[in-house]
Amino acid sequence: MNDARTVLVLAPSTAQQAQAGELMNALQAAGQATQLMVIEGNYDQVLDALTGAVVPVVVK
Repeated sequence: MNDARTVLVLAPSTAQQAQAGELMNALQAAGQATQLMVIEGNYDQVLDALTGAVVPVVVK
């Protein structure tokens, strides 16, 4: 994975936020830059984040 990119961990709703947080913590422990976002209710912010240098990962 390109180190210049941030892994954008996406939780579909707040119900999945805890699982997404666990994944984000594991990635950070491995030295990867990460960002966590909840999709539900934040559609514009998520779309804006996707235009950056990110690798999106959706947690289900």
